[in-house]
Amino acid sequence: MARTKRDRRSYSAGEWGRNRVRVFPDPKTGLFQIEWRENGRRLTRSLKHRDWTRAKRQADEAAAGFAVHEPNGKAEAEPKPLTLGTLFDIYGEEVTPTKGRRTQTRDRYSTEMFLGFFGRDRDPATLSQRDWDRFIRERRAGRVGPSGQPVRNRTIEWDLTFLMAVLNWAARSRDDQGRLFLDRNPLKGLRKPTAKNPARVLLTEEEYRAMLGVSRQVNWRFHVAIVLAHETGHRIGAIRHLRWSDIDSAAGI
Repeated sequence: MARTKRDRRSYSAGEWGRNRVRVFPDPKTGLFQIEWRENGRRLTRSLKHRDWTRAKRQADEAAAGFAVHEPNGKAEAEPKPLTLGTLFDIYGEEVTPTKGRRTQTRDRYSTEMFLGFFGRDRDPATLSQRDWDRFIRERRAGRVGPSGQPVRNRTIEWDLTFLMAVLNWAARSRDDQGRLFLDRNPLKGLRKPTAKNPARVLLTEEEYRAMLGVSRQVNWRFHVAIVLAHETGHRIGAIRHLRWSDIDSAAGI
């Protein structure tokens, strides 16, 4: 029976622009795939097994095999120009896995959206104010993103925060040859749209006590949420996202 649980592991061997090889599990079958680039195209094939150790060894062997045959008899191939697709792939392999589960999901969602909008082959160094403004305009109108619905400034702000994180990381990180991925973040200094904080209604002490008195009739969770909102000042949305891992009973916090 095919394994359907998604496995996010991946392993890369070799150097970017030269003999880079990556292995990763197929999200539908669980069989490991091997991926490499040839003449600017990304190619993949199935390794037809689920042995992680064996897959990594095959990646190392494949990278070593590519390194032996240099194009045009040169000792070393010229590095290929960096593209947005490559940059987001590297960030997704090295940085995204260090984040929380929900943030990883949002990273993948945002990656697909930006690559679909700007194009995988776009040189990230050529991004400009015009691209920034065009994305905001199209995203706000609902012409960007899988929902096809208009979104507010808060959502656009989250999107652009991720894009800036990728570009800032690229301006600080180096490839296997010691070269910075980007000399600078081409969008540094541009302003993101922000959402105004709405005026929120505050309950008086009498109203709070009255609501607290009937809260258990609704649901015990409702009672707990009201107490937390009153004592901490947090919004219900933030309280709904609390997890047991956020509570340290030993320290009382």
